[in-house]
Amino acid sequence: MKIGTVQIHGKTILAPMAEYTNYPFRVLAKEFGVSLVYTEMTMAKDIAKKDRRELRLLYTKPNESPVIAQICGRDLECITTTAKIIEGMGFLIIDFNLCCPIARILKQKAGAGLLAEPNEVGRLVQGLVQATSLPITVKILSGMTLENPNCLEIGKICESSGAAAIALHPRPVSEPYIGPADWSLIQKLKQTVKIPVIGTGDIRQPTDVLKMLEATGCDAVMVARGALGRPWIFRDANHLINTGTAHPSAMTADKIKQVMMRHFKLLKDFAGDSAAMLLRRHLPYYARYMGQEDTFGKAIRNIRTNKEFEESVRTWL
Repeated sequence: MKIGTVQIHGKTILAPMAEYTNYPFRVLAKEFGVSLVYTEMTMAKDIAKKDRRELRLLYTKPNESPVIAQICGRDLECITTTAKIIEGMGFLIIDFNLCCPIARILKQKAGAGLLAEPNEVGRLVQGLVQATSLPITVKILSGMTLENPNCLEIGKICESSGAAAIALHPRPVSEPYIGPADWSLIQKLKQTVKIPVIGTGDIRQPTDVLKMLEATGCDAVMVARGALGRPWIFRDANHLINTGTAHPSAMTADKIKQVMMRHFKLLKDFAGDSAAMLLRRHLPYYARYMGQEDTFGKAIRNIRTNKEFEESVRTWL
């Protein structure tokens, strides 16, 4: 798959997830063979002002390339200014968020709220394309409501405005996290546009990646919550795609512990004393896959320091 001039090797992608897909977790996913990663969503108005906290979300190093910087907003001047800043930071691709359904973003008529304004989507995407030499992608939901999906219209508008690829999570703004994802919309979008289409939604197992590729014809599959506490899903999915068989190396509790501690080390290098607090939201997922929800899982719910985390590991694992 090519996104503009950027060649992507492989068909697995880590989705952008606020407060999860920081640099350490993206590196961990890369170590397990993911083809492409996104930063957490950043607000264009804050990046344009060079807000330190927002810029921190764009921390990157060459070892995770290719990586996409994701931005959100609806003010064209802020968006284009942000695109130029990101281009100077070493990113290869910029993604325009048309999929965030949380209330504070919808109140700003940004993120998924822009799906109600197709013409404005076209204007903003075109402005982004003209502002930078980097390829511009978009990530969208199916539409504002289940009954009236307009993702095919939005997809065509984005393509004609110069977008280099589209990622579709086929759920509506009204029900972004419930009900089954409608994979048929991914298939229809793939048949509607000529640029690459990335599918996502209901990817929980390596077999789901292969099923989506076969069912929709999409160019790559994006994994979101299915990768939390289980970054090896990319290794297993890649092996299944390439060989048609399951990966021969099963993830035992001890191996999962090693992955978790690798994650902790990456976080310590990135955030120092704040590592345990950043890891804490991932720990219930690791505990589940280790079969330790009732022991280690309970012990780490309220940890605040690196020392408390390390003591919990020694005590329970």
